[in-house]
Amino acid sequence: MSVFDKQRGMFTAVRAYMQGAFPADDPMIGAMLGTHSTSFSNQTYAVAVSQGLLALQALDKKLQPSKPLAWLRPSDIASATIWGEGGGFREWLATNSEFQLRFTTTGGDKYKIMALGGWSMAKMMGQEYIDGLEAVGAWLDRARG
Repeated sequence: MSVFDKQRGMFTAVRAYMQGAFPADDPMIGAMLGTHSTSFSNQTYAVAVSQGLLALQALDKKLQPSKPLAWLRPSDIASATIWGEGGGFREWLATNSEFQLRFTTTGGDKYKIMALGGWSMAKMMGQEYIDGLEAVGAWLDRARG
């Protein structure tokens, strides 16, 4: 039994939950887990994408949904910095920016989601997790124009 079996199991369960939330005509193509940091707290999120939708599910410490599922379309994204690129010099210099997705919605909500464990954890989680990271990053890249 690997040290990462528990994390892989958590991701598999969350991925299956997110996959079931997407409509049949626009199926999920990738998912990841990340932490949204604010000044005084952290919130774990499952982030998943299809061709036309990005879903954000806030999770509690037991990885159960803690808020309603939020759906975003590409037109809902006002700006985005993906893995430290596209946000200017300050974002590029930020600590661990290469593991962060930063985006602002047209409604003014701001997200700074760091992939759990960074690249080392992603490699240990397996190809499905890496594919999910890449799918979410590619979706935001297309959405930001």
